[in-house]
Amino acid sequence: MSFKVTGKSTWVNKETGEVRETLNAEIDQTKKGRNDSFVISILPYIIKLTDIVGNKKMKVVNYVLENMALTGKYSNTLIMTQRELAKKAGVSYQTVSVTLNMLEDAQIIKKETGQIMLHPKVVMKGDARKERALMVQFENFNTEKE
Repeated sequence: MSFKVTGKSTWVNKETGEVRETLNAEIDQTKKGRNDSFVISILPYIIKLTDIVGNKKMKVVNYVLENMALTGKYSNTLIMTQRELAKKAGVSYQTVSVTLNMLEDAQIIKKETGQIMLHPKVVMKGDARKERALMVQFENFNTEKE
């Protein structure tokens, strides 16, 4: 099973006039070795993600999702400073800082200087064994600072 960001949609609340940009995604369940509980476990994270981010913040999220490593030693990780991320995503440093803090508070990412790791239940590439390994890596990410 794989999770792929396929674009963006803009939604307008007719009552309040609020405009919200969301990510469109596809989930491919054709790969063997995964079970349907993975789809169920990912939905709360996607809902939480869209609830806590707005337009400029969504640029940050989208950049992280599109540019993080999906394979190798740094799977589910974007190696980049917040200042670099701001420049690449076309938003202010403050927007990046606020967005990453919100995502970290929601336990969707963990961050340390120059690195951001996305929770494996949100998106990952690999089988159940890889997911377990990434979960351990995520739980231990930046623990030496605590």
